[in-house]
Amino acid sequence: TIGKYYRVTGGSTQHRGVFPDIALLSNISMKDVGESVRENALPWDVINKTRFNASAPINTLIETLENNHISRSKNDPNFLYQESRIKASKRIRDIKTVSLNIDKRRASREVELSAALEDENKRRKALNLERLENLTDINEDEILDIQLDQTINIVADMVSLTRIEDFK
Repeated sequence: TIGKYYRVTGGSTQHRGVFPDIALLSNISMKDVGESVRENALPWDVINKTRFNASAPINTLIETLENNHISRSKNDPNFLYQESRIKASKRIRDIKTVSLNIDKRRASREVELSAALEDENKRRKALNLERLENLTDINEDEILDIQLDQTINIVADMVSLTRIEDFK
């Protein structure tokens, strides 16, 4: 990055980004891949804020949207699948040593693939979908965008909870 972006409040986004009102699960940790991990990252700072009129606070709406999201996620097979796969990825990333024995490495890989297949079939069963024998049997059009689906649900909630006058 060679230039900075400043918000109307005067704060830059360097090292901090823009904090979401509702955080979604992600396979990617910004602590590991964000700009702030770079040695030459530009520092966070503040400039004078610009004149702007903030809308009425929507904290209550955000709290309701987040509560709806949390409640919906507890029973969502896709969300639970994503949560399980994120935990599996973290377990793998946390391994600090790797065996040089190829048979042990293959066995470890088979355990992970088996767990992934089990997670997928658990998800499929909850959604009344056909069980898979192998992960390679997943069709390209079956690949999920779970974060997008969660976002759509949150936006749908927002639409149902607000009036158009609230955004003028």
